[in-house]
Amino acid sequence: MMDRFDREILEFLLAWAPYGGPPAEEVLAEFGLSADQLDERLHRIVSTQRTSRLSADERQLALRAANLELALEIARRA
Repeated sequence: MMDRFDREILEFLLAWAPYGGPPAEEVLAEFGLSADQLDERLHRIVSTQRTSRLSADERQLALRAANLELALEIARRA
């Protein structure tokens, strides 16, 4: 099972993804994290989730977040 904070982070990032990601001030206000800390948290969430322990909704959320993380990494390299 995914904890509430991690789920909220993934939902927040996915909601902001069509707009190029959240502004740093929104990240700070919402989670008390810098944009870099949020990126690190995204990586940790995506890389450590055991899908067999997640509900179907959580698996879908984790998959979408993993795709987002990959897209962000590709964009950084371009």
